[in-house]
Amino acid sequence: MKKIFLSLLSIVSLAASAFVLNACSDISPQDAETLANGEPNPLPVTPGGRQGVHGMVVFGTQNKTFFSHIPMFHAPHDVQLIMEVKLSANPKNSYNSGMHSFKPNSFSLDNVIIKVMKGETANITGALYTGNFEDGGAMLQDGITATVTRIVRKSQLVENASSVPYFLMFGTSPTYLVHVLNSGSDYDQISMLAPTQSLPYSANELQRGVVAQGTSRPRAGSTTALKVLGNGKNFGVTVQRELSCLKGPHYTERCN
Repeated sequence: MKKIFLSLLSIVSLAASAFVLNACSDISPQDAETLANGEPNPLPVTPGGRQGVHGMVVFGTQNKTFFSHIPMFHAPHDVQLIMEVKLSANPKNSYNSGMHSFKPNSFSLDNVIIKVMKGETANITGALYTGNFEDGGAMLQDGITATVTRIVRKSQLVENASSVPYFLMFGTSPTYLVHVLNSGSDYDQISMLAPTQSLPYSANELQRGVVAQGTSRPRAGSTTALKVLGNGKNFGVTVQRELSCLKGPHYTERCN
């Protein structure tokens, strides 16, 4: 009888664990279609998990600031994560003039994700830099607290054989274009689109973020061809400025 009870307890425990992990994922089953269409891969998280110094690319304005986690295709940095944050101090009115970065104190990335997905806020403390703090950037101010208020995208990084590029588009005035990472040798690019463009998405869709299929790496001043997922409608966007582009596998060096 005792053995039966322990077996049932084990099953309940495993089911509860699976529920917790899936509750923190955008989608449930990871399948070939998910890997092929640019949608987020399931992101398992555990309390205290992914502890480390998680560098962030900073972009946006004082009123709407974003962090993009500088990735690697191994733990604890195996996450593509874009978050909206509020900074306790803003040494600049805008972070869209070029690359800016944030060097935080060591923290658990999983704890931040868990808190925000539960509707709570999470704080990260560190220093703000002009340029890349891992590649000669200049410190603007230390002791800044970033309060994470929203997660725009979270996806576990896995090697994907697909060579088709996908891009996350989000925000209005301005709208940002972020390359969806496929492999360790990929490029982590954040661009700002030129204003007054006609896009095939509503303001609500852009606020949440949409994924479009592309053909090649976007370049500042040029038009990039994209395709709406679902109906296959083709459209073009013009990039006003590349805010950051880091090349794999270490994602510390600028793209060529």
